Amino acid sequence: MELQAAEQEEAERKRMEERLRPLGFLRIRSLGCTGGGYKLSPAYFYPPEDIDIFTAYRNYAVRIWEEFHTQSHGYGLSLLALARLLSGDLDAADVIIDNLPAEPYRIDHGAGYCVVLPQNGTAAILPLPKTLKEFPGETWLAGSQVQADVRAWLNEHRDKLRWDEKECLYRLAE
Repeated sequence: MELQAAEQEEAERKRMEERLRPLGFLRIRSLGCTGGGYKLSPAYFYPPEDIDIFTAYRNYAVRIWEEFHTQSHGYGLSLLALARLLSGDLDAADVIIDNLPAEPYRIDHGAGYCVVLPQNGTAAILPLPKTLKEFPGETWLAGSQVQADVRAWLNEHRDKLRWDEKECLYRLAE
C-alpha cells in the first residue's frame, strides 16, 4: 500500500514538473519562493488542466497578491510583485524598486536566493542597460543611485516595453 502511494506521488510530481516546464526558470523559482510549490501552503499553485499554464500562473500571481500583499513588506512584498511582473504586469516593477533592501544580502551556498530573487528577476527580464544589470542582488539598494537610475529608466521606457510571455521577458518596441 505504501509503495503504491509512493509511486502515485512520484507520478504526480513528474506530471506537475512537466506541466510547469513551459513557465521557465524564473517563474518556477518564484513559485518556490512564494509557497507555490508546497502542498500545505495557502499559496500552493495547482494549475487546473483546462487552462493553459501561462493563464494559470497569471491567475496565481493575482490571487497571491490579493490575498497577501497587505500582510507583507520588504522582500516578501517584492516576491509577490515579482510573480505579477513575471506574468506581464509591468506596474509590479515599481513595487520591487520601491522595496529594495537597505543593505546587500550575501547568498551562502544557495541559501537566501529568495531574498534577492526580486532584484535578480527584474534585472533579468527588463532590457536594462548592462550597467544596471550587474549584480542586482548587491547593487540594487534602497536610496542608492542604482535605484534612482533603474526607476528613471523604467519611467522613460515604460510605454515602449512589451511583454513576451513565452520568453518571460520584456522587449523594447521600436
